[in-house]
This record gives sequence, structure tokens and C-alpha cells, in this order.
Amino acid sequence: MVRLRVRCRCITVALIILHIFLGIWYFSQPLDSHHHFLQRGESPSGQKILHLRDQPHTVHFVTSGKELCVREGTNEEASSGGKCVCIPGWKGRRCGVPEVLQRVGWMHVPGVIKNLQLRRRAKRLIMISPFTLEFDIFETNVLGLSDLVDVFVVGEVNHTTTTFNPSFGTDNASTSNITDPHITPDIGSTNHTISSLPLLSRLQGGWLREHQHKIVYVPVLESDFKGGGSFLQTLVYFALRLVSDLRPDDLLLLTTGEEILRRDVTVFLKLFHGYPMPVRCRYKQHLYGFFWQVEEGMEKNMTDGKENLDKEQMNNATINQPNICAVSIHFFSNAFEYQVSKLHNGKVPKESLAFLSTADEPYLDWTIEKAGWRCHICLSVQRIFHKFLNTPLDQQPKWFSESPSSMLPFIQRLIKFGQNENLEKVGTARLPSQETVPPYIWQNKKNFAHLTKNPYETISIQNLV
Repeated sequence: MVRLRVRCRCITVALIILHIFLGIWYFSQPLDSHHHFLQRGESPSGQKILHLRDQPHTVHFVTSGKELCVREGTNEEASSGGKCVCIPGWKGRRCGVPEVLQRVGWMHVPGVIKNLQLRRRAKRLIMISPFTLEFDIFETNVLGLSDLVDVFVVGEVNHTTTTFNPSFGTDNASTSNITDPHITPDIGSTNHTISSLPLLSRLQGGWLREHQHKIVYVPVLESDFKGGGSFLQTLVYFALRLVSDLRPDDLLLLTTGEEILRRDVTVFLKLFHGYPMPVRCRYKQHLYGFFWQVEEGMEKNMTDGKENLDKEQMNNATINQPNICAVSIHFFSNAFEYQVSKLHNGKVPKESLAFLSTADEPYLDWTIEKAGWRCHICLSVQRIFHKFLNTPLDQQPKWFSESPSSMLPFIQRLIKFGQNENLEKVGTARLPSQETVPPYIWQNKKNFAHLTKNPYETISIQNLV
């Protein structure tokens, strides 16, 4: 009996010592860098699944005494004694509210603003963008927002009926293995040409190499538009399949592929909760580049990315009611049943309102004015031709033909004189400045000269339209 007790005590002591050593080993391991908070696994079907993780809160916050300040809007050197000192353009006790949001109506309603709180655990942001040759727009969003947006879901349509001449503006990207093996297309066959999937070709060549771990690439077949669905709806469907560990408060950022979201607005959407849902965005409108600014009242003559919407959405999308650009997973599922067409309609069933409206997400349809920039058809002449060539026939401009020899000079005239695809002059010539151009493009304006200066301004081209 005595021996049994001794053995039991020895076993107990051994287990305690083992737990102590395991605890010491565990807490001695270095924390993962926030650059690697995303990990991917593989589903049984071979699709690459991206698992969302949380970023350390120190990435977005600094402390001043016992006060938590938003790093993006805080002058860290001047902040002390428990007070956050804001840099120009930011307001609020925590320096987390950009000035562009100070004029929003609900910001001055006590019953709503009292629920606005800073989150230590930031929301995860998933940006979904249809892609039709807008390399510059996608690059600007990725490189300008990579530390804020957790996943970039981007897709392009595999046009199997047309060919693309590389001289029309795509780079001769390498056909070597993809830099990040997680961007493997999952469409049955891997025999896709560079011409049919130019974005994939760029990624294969190492474009945005350091950020590819955040990119979910979706090659879309025209047959994927089941039941008359839209390009954006197809991407949402794939996003919900290929991104796991979603939480109800994670945020979808929806674009047509032509919008660049302001960084300060993105910071606010990520770090706060208690603001109303859903969120609409009105963008500064530009045509062909930031040298043509669309006049107020003329935006209705632009397609507003409708080539990526279905017919019902096209009818519902009006310039006076901007599209919803941000919505939580919870609100999207319960109010709109994961349907983009219902989301763009914006009508929430009355029976759902009581369930949806909470202190964390009060229901109020509101708009962020000057939420960013929309650059419509901001492509080279060759890429504009290719974009229209692959546009469905019922959505192509009436003047368009498949003859490059006649179409390229015609498109040059449109760019020179600021006329849209409907042959209407909607632009006012403006000299781009630091205040009117997205910061990333302005900081790298030598690489984006085609977007900051009209390439045909000094070239003699007769206006025949």
C-alpha cells in the first residue's frame, strides 16, 4: 500500500514537472509576425482555402498613458499623459475618425453615436473586385491598403472566344510556376493562355509578389454566370467558399473594379464598431485618368461598372443612390441572403429589421461622401479596345467594331476630348494634384504618367464625334 502511494506521488510530481516544462517551452516560442497571420490549407477538392487570423492590436494602436489611440491618426510624439493628439485630417478622442466622416448625419445623433466604440480586436476586411484589365486600380488598392485589408478576392473572366495581341498592352509575363502556390486556379483545366487570363499571367510573373499571400484569385468561366447572375455575385460565392474562419462582424468591401477606397475611411471601418449598416460609398468620378474629372450631374451618363452587374442590378443602380460598398457578413446573410442583387436594391424586409438592428450594428442606410476615387475606363487605348471586345454584345458601345485599325484612333479621340463610351462629353480638364489623386498614385506618379496627364493633349487629333 505504501509502495502504491509512493508511485502515485511520483507520477503526480512527474506530470507537474512535465506541464511546467511544456509551459516554459510554449511561452518561449516567438509570436508569428503579423505579416504571416494568414495561412492556407487545401480542401479535399484541391482548392486552396485561406484561413483568416487576427492581427496583433499593436499594429493599429498606440498607447498614451492609459488611453488607446489609433496609430494612423495620432501624432505619437505629441501624445502624452493619457491624451491622443491628432494629426491633421483626423478627429475624435482616439484620433480614429477621419474628417470626411465628420459631416455624416448619424455622427450628430446622440442615440447612434453613443454606440460607436473602438475595437481592440480589429474587424477582418475582405475586398472583392471584378477585374477587367484594371491593373493600375488593383495595384493601388493592394499596395495602399495591404496592411488594412485581410483578403483581396479578385476574379477575371476566361474569355475563350477571343484572342489578345500582347502588343495591346499586357506585359509578356513569364509562364513559369506561380510565385505563391496558393493562387492556383480551380477551373478544371490548367491549359489557359496568357491572352485569356492576363491577371493570372501577371501574378505568375511575380507581380505583387510580397502580397500574393493575401490574394484569392478566381478565374471565372462565362458558364459560371448561372441563372443570369453577375460577375460580382460569382466572386462573392467563391469568396465565401475559399475564405474560412469568417466571423459575423467581418466586413465585405464590394467594388466594381474601378474604385479606389480612401485609406482613412478603411481604417475607420476596420477599427470601429457601432456604426450603422449597410454602408454606401460615393466616389469622386474620373474618366480615362485623373486629368478628366466628371462634372456633377453628368455621372448618370457613365455606366458605373454595370458590365459587372446583372439586369436587375443595372436598373436599381442610380447615381443618386450609390451602391453599397461595405456590409458585415451578419448583415449580408440575414438582410440580403448573400444575394448581390438584393444588396444593390438595398431594401430590407420589415420583418428582419428588429432582428438586424443591434447596438453593434444599428440599421441605417447611409452614404460616405468622397469615400475615394472611381476611375472609369482608366486604361491604355489598346486595353480599352480589348475590354470592349470582350464585353457582351448587348453592352458594347454602338460605335464599336472589331477592327483595331479603325477603333484605336477613334478611342484616342475620346480620351483627348473627354468623351465617354456614349460619345458624350462628361469631363472637365483638371490638372491633377496631391489633393485630387490617390496618395499611392501621386507618390509614384512617374509610373502612372498615363493616369496623371492626358497622353493626347498636345497631339493633333480632329474631333469627328
